[in-house]
Amino acid sequence: MASGADQRQHTHYKLPVLIEAPEFANDWLRPEGISLGGFMVNLQSEPTVGMATECSTRVDKEAFSGKVSVAWVKGDLSNDELAWNAELLFRSPDDEQEEAFEKAV
Repeated sequence: MASGADQRQHTHYKLPVLIEAPEFANDWLRPEGISLGGFMVNLQSEPTVGMATECSTRVDKEAFSGKVSVAWVKGDLSNDELAWNAELLFRSPDDEQEEAFEKAV
């Protein structure tokens, strides 16, 4: 059977990324995994797939504003029964900022 990494559609990376999305968390989110498909984060409350919210995203020293939407949700595989894993997709309001964001990640 293929490992989780072998089954992924996009390669995952480790980058200094922070996401501020008050609808999902009271503090900055630090993605566990980053890919061209989005950011995998741990959340304390179960979000709804398709839910979207305004956000600020920092990649290294660059800041971007836009929206994140929930692509998928799974129960956290750790021992914390109240945690959820979710993939957040970032979208910028304009093409120029979207291009700069894609270069940063």
